[in-house]
Amino acid sequence: MFGITLVALLAASAILWLRHDEEVDRGPVAVATERAVSFFSLDHRHARDGVDKMLSLATGKFNEEYVAEADQIVAVVEK
Repeated sequence: MFGITLVALLAASAILWLRHDEEVDRGPVAVATERAVSFFSLDHRHARDGVDKMLSLATGKFNEEYVAEADQIVAVVEK
């Protein structure tokens, strides 16, 4: 499920970026970029901080799933 959410965020960013000549609210692009970078930039030395950052950005079902997997994600990243 994480993969689907991230792909959707990246696709939305790409579509909005490709429409850069049109007047587009840049807020969604910034949020999608920040979330994607936070998710893919977990540092093994500070895994808990990275997971906490992602949790602060997550909402809805994604937040629920991420909370349930947070400790496991930290354990894998710290290995």
